[in-house]
Amino acid sequence: MIFFDPNSLFFKCINDALSGRLEFSHHYYELYGIHPFGFNFDNVDVSYVYLGANYKKLVIDNAFCFLLLQAGWIPSLIFFYLYFMTLLKSSKCKDSYIFLGMMIYAIASYTEGYSLWFSFNYSMIGMYYLYKQNRKFQIGQQDLCTSSSVI
Repeated sequence: MIFFDPNSLFFKCINDALSGRLEFSHHYYELYGIHPFGFNFDNVDVSYVYLGANYKKLVIDNAFCFLLLQAGWIPSLIFFYLYFMTLLKSSKCKDSYIFLGMMIYAIASYTEGYSLWFSFNYSMIGMYYLYKQNRKFQIGQQDLCTSSSVI
């Protein structure tokens, strides 16, 4: 979004493969920028023409770009910190199911903005709950994963 160059063959190929998602994100970034606590797109005309189609609604399918533009850079930093700390902890603890779920979430979030909706995130809350419950049953073993140094 930030470093997108429409004249670059590399970015053009990726943008075409993603149905213009990079161009949409870059357009809104150029027009409105990134604010500390986001921007309210409800009160502005967000129509945009791409390949002859006129889009009347805000079209940002990349959840990470959407988070930066709509929520702002401060909530985005908090989200990314928590996400990467969870990813790091699951890797450190060799919890392959949590790690795999977090990686699938990252891939899906790159192409879909819906991954930030609560209705899609309750599964991550459930995964975290099971993860914490699993740690409680490991009493008697030295468990580096329960140390407070990561999360």
